[in-house]
Amino acid sequence: MSGGSALAVTMSVVAGLAGAMQVAVMVAGPRIGTAATVAVLIAGQLAMGAVIDQFGLFGLARIPVGPARAAGIVLLAVGAGLSLTRA
Repeated sequence: MSGGSALAVTMSVVAGLAGAMQVAVMVAGPRIGTAATVAVLIAGQLAMGAVIDQFGLFGLARIPVGPARAAGIVLLAVGAGLSLTRA
C-alpha cells in the first residue's frame, strides 16, 4: 500500500471513530450528566494522545510514555470513573 492510501485509510478510521464518539456523547450525556461526560472525554483524549505519542502515529515523533505520564493517565481515569458515581 502506498503512503498516500495508507494515510487515507488511517484518516477514514479516525473519522469513523470520531463520529462514533459523537453519537456516544449525545446518548450518554443526558444519562450520566455533563460533568461525567466531560471527564470521560478528557480522559479518553489524554489516553489517545499518549498512544499516539508512544507509537509515533500519523508520522509524528515517538515520545515514550514514562511513569509520570502513565500515573497521570491512571489518575485521570480514576477521577473520570468517580465522576460517574451518583451521590
